Amino acid sequence: MRSPHEPGRRSGGFVAITGANGYIGSALVAAAVEKGCRVLALSRKPVSVPVGVWMAYDLRGAPPELPEDTQAVVHLAADVEGRERSEEEEVEAAKALASAAEKVGARFIFVSSLSASPKAPRRYGRVKWAIERELLPRGHVVVRPGLVYGGSRPGGLYAQLLQFLQKSPAYPWFFPPLMVRLIHVEELVEAILKLSVLPRAPLGLVPDIGGRTVEELAKVLRRPELVPRPGVYPLAGPPVAFSRVLQMMARYRLRRCLIPIPVPTGPFLAVLRLAGAFFPRLGDMERRLRSLRESGTASASCHTQLEVSLRDPVDGLHPSGSGRRRQLLLEGFFLLRYIFSTRPPVFFLRVYVRGVEEALGGKPLGKPWWVGPGWRLLPLLDLASRHLANLAPWRTRLEVALRVGECHPALFQHLVVTKARHRWAVTLEMLFALALEAFKRAAYLATRFCLALTNSRRVR
Repeated sequence: MRSPHEPGRRSGGFVAITGANGYIGSALVAAAVEKGCRVLALSRKPVSVPVGVWMAYDLRGAPPELPEDTQAVVHLAADVEGRERSEEEEVEAAKALASAAEKVGARFIFVSSLSASPKAPRRYGRVKWAIERELLPRGHVVVRPGLVYGGSRPGGLYAQLLQFLQKSPAYPWFFPPLMVRLIHVEELVEAILKLSVLPRAPLGLVPDIGGRTVEELAKVLRRPELVPRPGVYPLAGPPVAFSRVLQMMARYRLRRCLIPIPVPTGPFLAVLRLAGAFFPRLGDMERRLRSLRESGTASASCHTQLEVSLRDPVDGLHPSGSGRRRQLLLEGFFLLRYIFSTRPPVFFLRVYVRGVEEALGGKPLGKPWWVGPGWRLLPLLDLASRHLANLAPWRTRLEVALRVGECHPALFQHLVVTKARHRWAVTLEMLFALALEAFKRAAYLATRFCLALTNSRRVR
């Protein structure tokens, strides 16, 4: 039996993944295949993603015979509902799989949960804690993710919350707030892969130089914090109110605007606990909420140590995992609205996004103040951008929007050709145009005055 801490462990071996058909497992398999890793999928049914090798594995059966060149084993399989196996059986299955990994000298990575505790409200957290207590003394790695969300194939608690928000016209707004910690499934997968393939120096030992290039060894020696060591790796973002998470899921993932209903947290959990004696589903809901509350107070995350950047949940909740195009559409909407003096057509928005992507790299400006009601002050910003260098990026975006309007003949049809309207509508439009022109002239004079005053003070 080779030790999993054996120095000079060669890279390029198999990465075995249990629960390969699950929410996290399927994303991990896809990411590993994309990065060129040799994947050994372990699950009860064949996986949908093409992998190198698939082997049938069930927690109730014996551990599989792992190949000799297995580099790491990632244990994701779990009986979430606790209907098929007892706690002792699941712990013994994890121990047997860890022994199989030790037999071939592979690194064993157990994916636990921030809710792992000996007094966890749910069986899921207690089992995770019991498995951790067995694996940590043996020198294995434990990953504790927060509430996993995002991805094109929702699963787990994230999928259940989406189903609830899809059917419900409202969502609970807990007070005092019930805090949770999130991590995107792609960020979790990235961290697990880094723990699987990075060279490691367990117990403070320097890895053997054999089989490594000078550049790899220099990277390890200069960045010792990147060398994964046995222990617990919590991975989650900063605490966020659970009600805010529900609101973001409904708005940015489902494109629904739901009604918040104030709910006192303590009395609500007490009522659910009492009702759980007669309705098991309500009791399970109460235990889930208490587990989320306890995981929201967990220790700091190790994502910085593994060089994994956490994204904004607003971006992560987008099906693509990024809200970049959405921010570009918002920028284009308000810039073109300023140019057209009316709501721009969708066609112009698409052309603006393509123009920014091709000419400027497609990076949005962030969240400028004029994306929203502040777009009415864009005339003032337009004048100021001609004299202030720090407004050059905004000026470039405005020029792109102007080119979009100039290069399409439909702009003439949109701005010049008008239909017959009532006299009162024309009068109101003229009054509004006069007021807007007066505002523009006043803004221009105010800007000139401020610039002249600034220049005079510099001269003095």
